[in-house]
Amino acid sequence: MRYSHNVEEPHDYGGEAIHRTALRLRALTGLDPLTIDQTAGLSTGDARRDDPVRRAVLAAHHPRVPSVLQDGQGRSVKITPFQRNDLQVFHPDPVLIAGRPGWLYGEGRTPARVRVAAWAGGGRRLVQAFPAGGPADAVPADQLLMGSGGEVTLLLMPGPYRLALQDEAGHSTPLGSLTVR
Repeated sequence: MRYSHNVEEPHDYGGEAIHRTALRLRALTGLDPLTIDQTAGLSTGDARRDDPVRRAVLAAHHPRVPSVLQDGQGRSVKITPFQRNDLQVFHPDPVLIAGRPGWLYGEGRTPARVRVAAWAGGGRRLVQAFPAGGPADAVPADQLLMGSGGEVTLLLMPGPYRLALQDEAGHSTPLGSLTVR
């Protein structure tokens, strides 16, 4: 079962009852955690691969913002038989700007162009920007896949960054630094 950390009841996995995080949290604290599933309600980027329930919800309700279906009394409607969470959120299809989700352009992010020299051997690479001074295993503030070198536009908050190029095997090469104003 993918993404099942928020399942509130035991489920069978190869004959063994598995207790995921939400169930363990309830047992440890006595509190019933609010659990939210967004996996079926997200776009895959290819409508043919999206969850059919998601497509049906979007076709019927045309949400403009992330939404939870409710019944006439305001209670969350569970529309998939496997849903074992309190809420199921459906996200509208993302609006793309220059091939990137439009929401990335909000929240104070600034487009920052990064030029990358072509590399030998072909293959794809991730151009990554990490907050400067962060740990070596930090999560990138933004990253973009490239084919063979050229220019990419990362969307970053103001501040200093260290840049890296990661190959398909996971090896990272430093690209220098960048300060976004």
